[in-house]
Amino acid sequence: MLVAARREVLAASLRAVLEPRGYLCAHAHDLGALERALAVRTPDLIILEEDLAESGGGLGALGRSLGLAEIPVLLYASGAWKPLAADAGTHDRDAAWDVIEEPIRSAALLEKLDRIFELRELWGSTGGDTEHASGLDDIMRGLPILDSIASRSRAEISCVVLGPTKPDGHGDEALSAVPRQIRGSDLYGWTGPSELVVFLYGAGIDGIGEFVSRVAGGSRPGERAALS
Repeated sequence: MLVAARREVLAASLRAVLEPRGYLCAHAHDLGALERALAVRTPDLIILEEDLAESGGGLGALGRSLGLAEIPVLLYASGAWKPLAADAGTHDRDAAWDVIEEPIRSAALLEKLDRIFELRELWGSTGGDTEHASGLDDIMRGLPILDSIASRSRAEISCVVLGPTKPDGHGDEALSAVPRQIRGSDLYGWTGPSELVVFLYGAGIDGIGEFVSRVAGGSRPGERAALS
């Protein structure tokens, strides 16, 4: 596990909670150290301080530049909700797998970690290496897993259906930006040649609106994704 935080006291506090439970924690104190650490080894999970993410343009931009797509990121949020850079069009907390709020609550943190690792293990047991489902059968196999974990965590699952933007039904072209907007904890796949279904884990109504805005904003000029 990699703790990316500018504050030494924060990193020390997290390690004091995690290491007695068997987690091996490395510390990156800035973006340069984070990049160097990722070049040496891919961690199972990153706990990322919110302010450090913002200094890199936000979690979305940082994830693209450092290749974090396959690594769960648990965002450590120490202040009020803050938007990403103006051109990113989303929020750090919506892009993260989950969020821990200050002050640190040991039981809540360990519960989140257990849930994240359980989710990854169960996704892997379905036969795929990511949350992407190739078709309706794969979605139906994955959905009970997501539903079970969400129920135990008292988290919501929301469904967004995306359709083609052209009469000829070429949804792939119009929705090419969609996978970049989906978190590692979400489930998505094509149910037909022109309809993509996305199940958002723990997003809530605000997260649904933010996701729809990101997808609609990511459509090509002159196109607009059909969403329901």
